[in-house]
Amino acid sequence: MTTLNKPLLAIYPAAALLALLSFATPCRADNIQTLTAENSSVSIDLSSQNGMYQWNVDGNNYLAQQWFWYRIGAATPQNSIDTLTLGTVNNTGNSLTANYTGTGFSLSVSYFLTGSTPGSGLSAINNTTASPLDLHFFQFSHFLLGNSTVTLSKISAGPSAGLYDEALQQGSGVTLNETVDTVNTPGANHGEAAIYPHTVNSLNGTPGYTLNDNTSAGPGDVTWALEWDKSLAPAGQVGSSLVISKDKNLTVPEPSAWILLSLGLGSVLLRRRR
Repeated sequence: MTTLNKPLLAIYPAAALLALLSFATPCRADNIQTLTAENSSVSIDLSSQNGMYQWNVDGNNYLAQQWFWYRIGAATPQNSIDTLTLGTVNNTGNSLTANYTGTGFSLSVSYFLTGSTPGSGLSAINNTTASPLDLHFFQFSHFLLGNSTVTLSKISAGPSAGLYDEALQQGSGVTLNETVDTVNTPGANHGEAAIYPHTVNSLNGTPGYTLNDNTSAGPGDVTWALEWDKSLAPAGQVGSSLVISKDKNLTVPEPSAWILLSLGLGSVLLRRRR
């Protein structure tokens, strides 16, 4: 079992963030980072939309691209997080924290790779200004499962009914399942299953883009994305943060057994500067 996960934290307090950054060192000039653990490795390009572009297990790669986009406001362009200024990077071999700054906010992304326990994914986004923050946050995923299909599912009952909480991709005998941890996380407001490169082109080329709520795609070279829309309250008030926690599981056939792998896709911390 292989795991890439993030600590389940709702908010990074300023003191904890400073303590983390005090151990950071300057990043490599090419900004490509590799994490390894047992029979698994992950490659992340911190300065391009490639983002996390490889997840190798026993010599096989199952990932083409997984990265994050954001938009502040309803009609402005989306931007991938690599468009921000990359600062310090701390890579311990199986964990990574990268820090970005933008106009009026900062953002931190963290990954942790292990070879044992099931994985989770977390995004913690915080408004630190005295004004509301109209946030739109996107996760785009392009996994390499051959001629595959993907289906997005919604919560069926309760106060979150109608919000997206699961993606299921199947192909070449491999099954990928990502579930939003709805105990700690709101379901996604919108989703989009598509054939590559429709979604990534729309995120890059259509200002104010909203995922189209198409819930299935394939067979083919499929992708899927989730979108969270929230107006974050001013700092210090209830509703000033958004926590996104996810679990991703990949079941891979081997000659004599089925191997369950788990992948969580980094933590993201977004802060507005006063």
